[in-house]
Amino acid sequence: MDSLGCNRHSTRTQVIEWLRADFAKRNLEGAFPRIHRSVSIKVPQQPNSCDCGLYTIHYIDRFVRNHSKILQALKENDVEALGAKSIWRPDLAKNAREDFAIHVRRFARLYLSSK
Repeated sequence: MDSLGCNRHSTRTQVIEWLRADFAKRNLEGAFPRIHRSVSIKVPQQPNSCDCGLYTIHYIDRFVRNHSKILQALKENDVEALGAKSIWRPDLAKNAREDFAIHVRRFARLYLSSK
């Protein structure tokens, strides 16, 4: 899921290897899932080159909220369903900066009031 539209195959491979090594370090090799393949899921593009983090967080949130639909579409190789705007809601991502600012200010007030 890359909002800039890049192919991140080598990055996905590195993440899998890092997870595998981390599981081994914790003596959890048997718990590591058998990964058959990694795929690049096309998501709507961000409108600029400076909101990558915001879009990453937004699309991870959307993935978690819609994982059953996404996994089913992957299983059925349904490219149209994978790209559905109703899953990814890019219209919400454009407001992410303001939404995060609201949350940061709220948590800052809570933190300061607890001192």
